[in-house]
Amino acid sequence: MEDDLTSSADPGAGDPPEIQQRDIAVQLRLAQIQREIAFFEQELAALRTQTKSAAKTARFEKRAAYDGEQVRLLESERSALVAERATLAQNAAQPLQDLRDVTRRLAREIAKGNLTQARVSFDELATLSPIWLETRLPMLQKQAAEAGRLDLLFRLFLHGHADALSRLSLVAGAMEIGHKAGNEEKVEKLFALVRQRSDTHPLRFGSNDKTAAFRPADRDAVEELKYHGVRLAQPDDVFDAAEKLADRLDLDPALLDHLYRHRRDTSLPRAEWERRVKTACCVGHITWDRPACVNAKRTMRYGDLIDAQARAAAFGAIDQSKGVLLVTFHGAMTGLNRKLFNEVFENRATLENAETSSEQSISTRDSRAALFAAMRLLLGGKSVLTAPDGRKGNREQFGELTGKSMKMANGTALLAFETGCFCAWFNIVVQGRRLVPMVVEAPRPQKGERFESFAERWTAFYWSQIEDLLTGDPGGISLRGSLWATLAAWDK
Repeated sequence: MEDDLTSSADPGAGDPPEIQQRDIAVQLRLAQIQREIAFFEQELAALRTQTKSAAKTARFEKRAAYDGEQVRLLESERSALVAERATLAQNAAQPLQDLRDVTRRLAREIAKGNLTQARVSFDELATLSPIWLETRLPMLQKQAAEAGRLDLLFRLFLHGHADALSRLSLVAGAMEIGHKAGNEEKVEKLFALVRQRSDTHPLRFGSNDKTAAFRPADRDAVEELKYHGVRLAQPDDVFDAAEKLADRLDLDPALLDHLYRHRRDTSLPRAEWERRVKTACCVGHITWDRPACVNAKRTMRYGDLIDAQARAAAFGAIDQSKGVLLVTFHGAMTGLNRKLFNEVFENRATLENAETSSEQSISTRDSRAALFAAMRLLLGGKSVLTAPDGRKGNREQFGELTGKSMKMANGTALLAFETGCFCAWFNIVVQGRRLVPMVVEAPRPQKGERFESFAERWTAFYWSQIEDLLTGDPGGISLRGSLWATLAAWDK
């Protein structure tokens, strides 16, 4: 039977808007909590192993006690997450168990090659929660590949159910499956269908849905769908485009609730505050996905939008002949931060999650090697940019962010301590229709100060800069990465 590319209902047809929004919020939260529980399980396993080995010798007794305490803390946090997930599942518009049952049934029908029944389950799952389908698609793809049923899974998307084609990552996943199944012609058909629907139902996307996250061969098509109907002819269009894209962006509702409660300016209504947060995030998406705009006259970079006076004030007094260590975080402006750093500093290197190191890039795959490489560069008078809030390295240093206990590796504090270089917080924020770089000098080691004392002061400074950002002007709140998942999962 020929695949039906046209017959489908509108997304969420039959449900009141408030029910649709509640379903999106609940399923986003459920998926996030599941990921955090998996992370805590890994941490617990690692800490238990460390505790067992450390207890064998007196030399590591102190470390064993420390790790044992962290095990208890993580177990407590995990118990809270499990309880929260159970509560959310009970109050969800669609119980979590129903979603799991439909997912298992769909996987069985795909493995059997039963297209008709698989379509029923697929449409049911897409109708119940497109976000749930999005989180389960990698698993379904893996199982379909093992069973030799990728073509069948792709045909389920070709069935054209609107809810299954309502999110950017779902469409990108469907295109990848189609390519792997050898259905190049029908991938083009699917793309044309989604592009046509985007006139009235633009694709929704999440904070991590940068085009670089998708299959390289599909990135141009994914970018076209993501920015469908958005004008980006010149750099100044970025702000109007971001406001338009903000209506399509999904952020974790629990995280937004947490940040709104901790805002310093309480005069801004929730709707306006949230709109400005999402707009700032979309500025980050645009400048990451589209580093340059081209018109008939010349190519213009988004760097042209960075306020010249603010740039001079931020970097003008820094002595680049000595080592410079700039620290930022994994927010939506990460890409633009790196671009500006590359423009300002000639002798430079960035710490990145790359396969190998290069002249201007230090791979963090081996955190110990990355630490020594960065130290050599700083002592040699070069400039280094890093974001220490990631999950690389031995994360034993604790700090506090909006009332939550956060942990990070102490490698960056060690760099500042051992090299004595100029160290500062650096990030770009949105202020109206301009981009403003912020540079704040970090604490320096005091004469005779022990590293443990300095690391505590430095870590407190680092998290305070992020907290000032997240609780201040919503134009500076850029959301991306594991830090936000942690904040949402550990909400008090």
